Amino acid sequence: MDRHTVLPVASAGYGAQDIELEALPLRGVYVLTRLSDRHASPDTALLHRIGMEGHFTHGISLVSHHQGHVRGLHCQIEPAPQGRLMQCEHGVVWCVVVDVRTGSPTFGQWVAETLSAENGRWLWIPPGFLHGSCTLGDRTAVRYHCTTPPQREYERAVRWNDEALGIGWPVADTQAVLSRQDLSAAPFFSVIDWFAYA
Repeated sequence: MDRHTVLPVASAGYGAQDIELEALPLRGVYVLTRLSDRHASPDTALLHRIGMEGHFTHGISLVSHHQGHVRGLHCQIEPAPQGRLMQCEHGVVWCVVVDVRTGSPTFGQWVAETLSAENGRWLWIPPGFLHGSCTLGDRTAVRYHCTTPPQREYERAVRWNDEALGIGWPVADTQAVLSRQDLSAAPFFSVIDWFAYA
Protein backbone atom coordinates (compact mmCIF):
# COMPACT_ATOMS: atom_id res chain seq x y z
CA MET A 1 0.00 0.00 0.00
CA ASP A 2 1.41 3.34 -1.05
CA ARG A 3 1.75 6.27 1.28
CA HIS A 4 -1.45 8.26 1.46
CA THR A 5 -1.43 11.74 -0.05
CA VAL A 6 -1.13 14.46 2.56
CA LEU A 7 -3.96 16.96 2.64
CA PRO A 8 -3.19 20.64 1.94
CA VAL A 9 -1.55 22.66 4.68
CA ALA A 10 -4.17 23.33 7.34
CA SER A 11 -2.41 26.11 9.20
CA ALA A 12 0.91 27.87 9.42
CA GLY A 13 2.83 30.46 11.36
CA TYR A 14 1.36 30.23 14.86
CA GLY A 15 2.88 33.21 16.63
CA ALA A 16 6.65 33.20 16.36
CA GLN A 17 6.84 29.43 16.08
CA ASP A 18 6.94 29.36 12.29
CA ILE A 19 5.32 25.92 12.06
CA GLU A 20 3.68 24.33 9.04
CA LEU A 21 0.80 22.02 9.96
CA GLU A 22 -0.54 19.25 7.73
CA ALA A 23 -3.62 17.12 8.43
CA LEU A 24 -3.22 13.49 7.34
CA PRO A 25 -6.16 11.45 5.97
CA LEU A 26 -6.80 9.82 9.36
CA ARG A 27 -8.76 12.39 11.32
CA GLY A 28 -6.73 13.75 14.23
CA VAL A 29 -3.27 12.75 12.94
CA TYR A 30 -0.98 15.64 12.00
CA VAL A 31 2.52 16.36 10.75
CA LEU A 32 4.14 19.50 12.11
CA THR A 33 7.20 20.95 10.40
CA ARG A 34 9.33 23.64 11.97
CA LEU A 35 10.57 26.03 9.32
CA SER A 36 13.24 27.33 11.69
CA ASP A 37 14.83 26.10 14.95
CA ARG A 38 13.89 22.55 14.02
CA HIS A 39 14.95 20.95 17.29
CA ALA A 40 12.63 23.01 19.51
CA SER A 41 9.37 21.38 20.59
CA PRO A 42 6.05 22.74 19.22
CA ASP A 43 4.11 24.75 21.77
CA THR A 44 1.37 22.81 23.58
CA ALA A 45 -1.09 25.62 22.76
CA LEU A 46 -0.82 24.66 19.09
CA LEU A 47 -1.30 20.99 19.89
CA HIS A 48 -4.41 21.80 21.92
CA ARG A 49 -5.82 23.52 18.82
CA ILE A 50 -5.57 20.25 16.93
CA GLY A 51 -7.11 18.11 19.66
CA MET A 52 -4.51 17.28 22.28
CA GLU A 53 -6.00 17.03 25.75
CA GLY A 54 -3.85 17.79 28.78
CA HIS A 55 -0.08 18.17 28.67
CA PHE A 56 2.96 16.00 28.14
CA THR A 57 3.79 14.07 31.28
CA HIS A 58 6.47 11.67 30.07
CA GLY A 59 9.27 11.44 27.54
CA ILE A 60 10.73 8.30 26.00
CA SER A 61 13.97 8.14 23.99
CA LEU A 62 14.81 5.06 21.93
CA VAL A 63 18.03 4.37 20.06
CA SER A 64 18.39 1.69 17.41
CA HIS A 65 21.81 0.70 16.12
CA HIS A 66 20.53 -1.21 13.10
CA GLN A 67 18.59 -0.47 9.94
CA GLY A 68 15.31 -2.36 9.65
CA HIS A 69 14.50 -2.28 13.36
CA VAL A 70 10.69 -2.52 13.53
CA ARG A 71 8.58 -1.45 16.51
CA GLY A 72 4.83 -1.92 16.64
CA LEU A 73 2.06 -1.84 16.33
CA HIS A 74 1.43 -0.33 19.79
CA CYS A 75 -1.10 1.74 21.72
CA GLN A 76 -2.28 2.32 25.27
CA ILE A 77 -6.00 1.94 25.99
CA GLU A 78 -8.50 3.30 28.51
CA PRO A 79 -8.32 4.28 31.30
CA ALA A 80 -4.83 5.54 30.39
CA PRO A 81 -4.98 6.38 26.67
CA GLN A 82 -1.80 7.93 25.38
CA GLY A 83 -1.26 10.65 22.81
CA ARG A 84 2.26 10.83 21.36
CA LEU A 85 4.28 13.53 19.64
CA MET A 86 7.15 11.83 17.85
CA GLN A 87 10.38 13.23 16.45
CA CYS A 88 13.58 11.75 15.02
CA GLU A 89 16.66 13.20 16.71
CA HIS A 90 19.24 11.29 14.67
CA GLY A 91 18.97 9.23 11.48
CA VAL A 92 15.75 8.44 9.63
CA VAL A 93 12.63 6.55 10.71
CA TRP A 94 9.50 5.50 8.79
CA CYS A 95 6.37 5.77 10.94
CA VAL A 96 2.96 4.20 10.42
CA VAL A 97 -0.34 5.01 12.15
CA VAL A 98 -3.44 2.76 12.08
CA ASP A 99 -6.97 3.86 13.01
CA VAL A 100 -8.49 1.49 15.61
CA ARG A 101 -11.43 3.65 16.76
CA THR A 102 -14.61 1.57 16.72
CA GLY A 103 -17.15 3.24 14.44
CA SER A 104 -14.58 5.32 12.57
CA PRO A 105 -15.08 5.50 8.78
CA THR A 106 -11.33 4.88 8.43
CA PHE A 107 -11.10 1.98 10.91
CA GLY A 108 -8.22 -0.32 9.93
CA GLN A 109 -6.73 2.20 7.48
CA TRP A 110 -3.18 3.49 7.78
CA VAL A 111 -0.95 6.42 6.89
CA ALA A 112 2.83 6.67 6.95
CA GLU A 113 5.36 9.48 7.29
CA THR A 114 9.16 9.63 7.21
CA LEU A 115 10.81 11.61 9.99
CA SER A 116 14.47 12.61 10.13
CA ALA A 117 16.74 14.94 12.03
CA GLU A 118 17.05 16.97 8.83
CA ASN A 119 13.43 17.43 7.72
CA GLY A 120 12.25 18.89 11.05
CA ARG A 121 8.98 16.94 11.06
CA TRP A 122 7.01 15.88 14.12
CA LEU A 123 4.17 13.37 14.05
CA TRP A 124 1.18 13.85 16.37
CA ILE A 125 -0.65 10.59 17.14
CA PRO A 126 -3.70 11.01 19.39
CA PRO A 127 -5.31 8.19 21.40
CA GLY A 128 -7.28 5.80 19.21
CA PHE A 129 -4.47 4.77 16.89
CA LEU A 130 -1.83 2.07 16.70
CA HIS A 131 1.68 3.27 16.00
CA GLY A 132 4.67 1.51 14.49
CA SER A 133 8.05 2.45 13.05
CA CYS A 134 10.99 1.14 11.05
CA THR A 135 14.50 2.58 11.07
CA LEU A 136 15.84 3.41 7.61
CA GLY A 137 19.48 3.64 8.68
CA ASP A 138 21.89 2.68 11.44
CA ARG A 139 22.10 4.65 14.70
CA THR A 140 18.61 6.14 14.69
CA ALA A 141 17.38 8.02 17.75
CA VAL A 142 13.66 8.65 18.26
CA ARG A 143 11.91 10.61 21.01
CA TYR A 144 8.27 10.41 22.09
CA HIS A 145 6.52 13.08 24.14
CA CYS A 146 3.57 11.33 25.81
CA THR A 147 0.37 12.66 27.41
CA THR A 148 0.18 9.69 29.79
CA PRO A 149 3.02 7.71 31.40
CA PRO A 150 3.48 4.13 30.13
CA GLN A 151 1.35 1.68 32.10
CA ARG A 152 2.05 -1.92 31.17
CA GLU A 153 -1.40 -3.25 32.08
CA TYR A 154 -3.00 -0.96 29.49
CA GLU A 155 -0.45 -1.44 26.71
CA ARG A 156 -1.58 -3.35 23.63
CA ALA A 157 0.36 -4.65 20.64
CA VAL A 158 -0.83 -5.87 17.22
CA ARG A 159 1.24 -7.90 14.77
CA TRP A 160 3.25 -5.46 12.65
CA ASN A 161 2.76 -7.29 9.35
CA ASP A 162 -0.82 -8.55 9.81
CA GLU A 163 -2.20 -9.26 6.33
CA ALA A 164 -5.56 -7.72 7.23
CA LEU A 165 -3.89 -4.30 7.39
CA GLY A 166 -1.74 -4.58 4.27
CA ILE A 167 0.85 -2.09 5.49
CA GLY A 168 3.61 -1.42 2.96
CA TRP A 169 6.57 -1.65 5.30
CA PRO A 170 9.96 -0.57 3.85
CA VAL A 171 11.56 -3.81 5.06
CA ALA A 172 10.99 -7.45 4.14
CA ASP A 173 9.57 -9.81 6.76
CA THR A 174 12.80 -11.83 6.74
CA GLN A 175 14.98 -8.73 7.29
CA ALA A 176 13.00 -6.99 10.03
CA VAL A 177 14.63 -6.81 13.47
CA LEU A 178 11.92 -7.28 16.14
CA SER A 179 11.68 -7.33 19.92
CA ARG A 180 10.33 -10.37 21.74
CA GLN A 181 7.15 -8.42 22.53
CA ASP A 182 6.51 -7.60 18.88
CA LEU A 183 7.23 -11.16 17.77
CA SER A 184 4.39 -12.36 20.00
CA ALA A 185 1.92 -9.53 19.28
CA ALA A 186 -1.77 -10.31 18.77
CA PRO A 187 -3.50 -10.42 15.34
CA PHE A 188 -5.50 -7.41 14.20
CA PHE A 189 -8.87 -9.12 14.78
CA SER A 190 -8.14 -8.91 18.53
CA VAL A 191 -8.85 -5.16 18.36
CA ILE A 192 -12.37 -5.00 19.82
CA ASP A 193 -13.74 -1.76 21.28
CA TRP A 194 -10.34 -0.46 22.39
CA PHE A 195 -11.41 3.09 21.49
CA ALA A 196 -14.69 4.76 20.52
CA TYR A 197 -14.93 7.12 17.55
CA ALA A 198 -16.24 10.53 18.62
